[in-house]
Amino acid sequence: MSYLFLAVPPYSGSTVLHNYIAKCANVTPLTDEIRSKNSTNEAGIIEGNAATNARKLYGDRGVDGVRIAPGARMPIIQNQTNYDWDGIKTFLDANWQQNTTNPNASIRLQKTPNDTYRVQMMQPHFDANWIIMVREPYAWVQSTIEKFLAKGINPSGSAQEIVDHMVNTYVIQKENQAFLGDKAYTMTFEDFVTNEDKHTQALKDWMPELSDLTFKGDCKVKRERVQGLTNNNAERVALLRTVPGAINKFNELFKPHEAVLNSWGYELL
Repeated sequence: MSYLFLAVPPYSGSTVLHNYIAKCANVTPLTDEIRSKNSTNEAGIIEGNAATNARKLYGDRGVDGVRIAPGARMPIIQNQTNYDWDGIKTFLDANWQQNTTNPNASIRLQKTPNDTYRVQMMQPHFDANWIIMVREPYAWVQSTIEKFLAKGINPSGSAQEIVDHMVNTYVIQKENQAFLGDKAYTMTFEDFVTNEDKHTQALKDWMPELSDLTFKGDCKVKRERVQGLTNNNAERVALLRTVPGAINKFNELFKPHEAVLNSWGYELL
């Protein structure tokens, strides 16, 4: 039995990646029977910190579940004293063991986007394999702003906080990669979609238990049925361009961190 966790920040493709992997015969994801009847994902699949009774272990959801430019709250997210990792592991193991859909699975799968910022504190407890992924910054900016608006939050004046958080995330992901060594499989969202077959085979080579892994065919992702991987970055960047001065503003803010973006293959627009 082994663990496979995703170090993928919010709004960067973690759900579609997770839900296709969860379809493998040797994989069991976390599930919640209460949600299975009206789930946003396949068969009640949930994130670790959303599991029934897990919130008290992961800390207040208002802290752990921060998804809107959480940079200012990062010290809280990364504070070891806010978590009972032994309790979390015990609870999550029980959930995986009780999954009757795939009781003989050899891989226990879990994704909680903010785990991206907790890899180094979690790893001693799980000795997990991790998939590390990041997304193109401007598409990520637009997606974040969209979530601001969906929650009734005015994003005006938050550009600096958004950029600081994203740059910090790119740096942390490099640190995660170095810390994990061969326990990590690293890719960008864009290369993953563009070179799907290459990454599918590489993931199988990395973890042979994923022998039937595919990102083709039907999968339920956030209340929608999708047919394979889709890169909608161009559409998101086009939406960002409709906001007067937005590209210039974010170029200005990203400019001092251009080397960090370049380290992931990204450039200023």
